[in-house]
Amino acid sequence: MEVNQLAEYFSIHLQKKDNALVSLAGTEAQHTGNMNALLEAYAPLIKAREPKAAAAYFGSWISSLALCLQYALSMENKAPDLALSNLTIQLYREGGQHDWSFAFVVEEWKEGNGPSGEAERASWREETLSRFYAETMRPLLEAAAQAGGHEVGQLWGQLPTKFNYYLEHFSDAAPSCAIRHRIAADYDYLRGELSPAVFGRKKNPFDVKIRYIPDWRDDSKQVRQKNVCCLYYLTGDGQYCYTCPRMKESERAIRAEEMRSSQANR
Repeated sequence: MEVNQLAEYFSIHLQKKDNALVSLAGTEAQHTGNMNALLEAYAPLIKAREPKAAAAYFGSWISSLALCLQYALSMENKAPDLALSNLTIQLYREGGQHDWSFAFVVEEWKEGNGPSGEAERASWREETLSRFYAETMRPLLEAAAQAGGHEVGQLWGQLPTKFNYYLEHFSDAAPSCAIRHRIAADYDYLRGELSPAVFGRKKNPFDVKIRYIPDWRDDSKQVRQKNVCCLYYLTGDGQYCYTCPRMKESERAIRAEEMRSSQANR
């Protein structure tokens, strides 16, 4: 992978931040007490009114790791080492005074090449995805859910929203039809065939129905509704996002009109 793009697209860094407010080794972050300290430091920075909002935001951030693996797997037929033992999670200030971000620092960047044969690659794909979700994502999301008092299913639910958006862009940028096909096939496997047990769930969290709502800019078009609520409404003066699944359609229509009026008055 282009290591100079890791931070921009996946919040992955190869060097630790000197200005980190909190720094946790991946193996430490899987423990609820340590995760609680991380979320307690993060919550006031996003003006979270309840701890579960910080947990939901963290769930969205950590989904970048999963997206990085999916990109490498499909676009380059490679698998970076994203084991907890190779990760450090840092909360740091980026840019302005109120711009706080998470950095997922990979201690040693290593990539394994996938097989070219169809049967061998299918086996490698299953092993790679199973290990990552069971040993990296699941411990972190379960710790965050417990520390933040949120349902772990809601944290897993942050992932499909991001995947469905970015995989479309990956496909558009694919250099060949073969790679576009691989992107689709790998995601079909992730959401349709990877065992729910890998996630510690009764149902694969990627196996969700995509729902569409009118685009507020042009109601003759449609946009994807979020899979689960991101809890933005529990931060600062936040409210339900336009694409929030909790919003009633009558409320969404009013919000769309408000947004159109606001844009027209600029």
